Amino acid sequence: MDETLPHLCETSWGEELRQYDEKRLACSDEFFQGRQEKFSHAHIKAREQVFNPLLQLYRDPNQEEESRMSEMARTLQSLNAARDKQLMEETTYNVVTNEERLPPGKDHLSTIPKDMAGLAGRKSRRPDKPRMTRGADAPPRFLNTFADFNIVTNRPHDEHNTSLAMTGCRPRPSDPIKEPRAKLIPPFNIRDFNIVNNKYYAHNEEKERMEKTISLLEATKKFRKTNRFDPLLGVFNERDEERRARRIEMEVTCSAPLRQAEGRPDFMLFRESEHYDMIGHRAFNLDLLADVDEALRARKARFSMRHNVDASRSATEGERTAKIEARQIHRASPERFKAQLDRGHDILTNEPYLGRYGRCIAKPRVYYNTRPTAWQRLAKTSLASAC
Repeated sequence: MDETLPHLCETSWGEELRQYDEKRLACSDEFFQGRQEKFSHAHIKAREQVFNPLLQLYRDPNQEEESRMSEMARTLQSLNAARDKQLMEETTYNVVTNEERLPPGKDHLSTIPKDMAGLAGRKSRRPDKPRMTRGADAPPRFLNTFADFNIVTNRPHDEHNTSLAMTGCRPRPSDPIKEPRAKLIPPFNIRDFNIVNNKYYAHNEEKERMEKTISLLEATKKFRKTNRFDPLLGVFNERDEERRARRIEMEVTCSAPLRQAEGRPDFMLFRESEHYDMIGHRAFNLDLLADVDEALRARKARFSMRHNVDASRSATEGERTAKIEARQIHRASPERFKAQLDRGHDILTNEPYLGRYGRCIAKPRVYYNTRPTAWQRLAKTSLASAC
């Protein structure tokens, strides 16, 4: 069980309510201080005239001097605190000039004032890299760069600052001195000609002749691409292209009748004009012409059977009419079951037709008018005669 539960249950709910009432009813000490001092309007205006808001200065020179001294003291104190914090958090040397920020023989912890002594014992912001202190007897610091020169002044380390190198603050490069690494420059950034006279440094005549030839070839290529066909002469500018175009045109012209014959429908192949010359009276296909004549005779023979077909059709139509009339004669009237439906029950089995347990019977689906009774017909006849 959690050990904090007993501490939470020490005060009861009633005690908390009493404490809340005491705190709510407690009077502030301001009510027992007596009557507050009142300031007149003249006194308030005089206090407002002490400071000039336009010049941002006090009107009294002594007060202005005292204010400036206090501001300078606070500024100096803030700068010193920031410097001490920088020495404690950062390196004790300048990363650009590699100069020591502390005087020789002193550590950065010894320069921290008493009011900031608590900051010295706190943990570093980078726990993976412990803070190093550098004293007077500390070994020389190694360079933490891969460059053989100072990246700011672009000079070797032994020539950058001779005084620091002689005092031992900067280690000299190891012997033998490593040669500087060659820089890789892209070839498109190197000019092989003079930008003033626009001539090449070497082989100027040969290169100019080659450039002229290349320019002519590029112009010829552009002309061939933009001016392939001559609209006035109606021919292509290139001989090979013109020869190919003529060959293609000849093939299309010769194959046009053949393609036209292939594209015609099949029924046009059996026309008489396809196999018989109407002008020269010459026959190209006698067998096909005989078939055409036989087809014509068969068509005329069909005309002789016209009367037989009409008689057969008339007999068939008469049979159909007789069958329809017989059906109409033997058709049952919708009023055949009207009396049975009006009775409401079957006279043999005494079963009802209506109600919850009534038997369902089929009713005619046609619409019909109820026939008048004998009395209705007599009354209608009498009324018509009277009128």
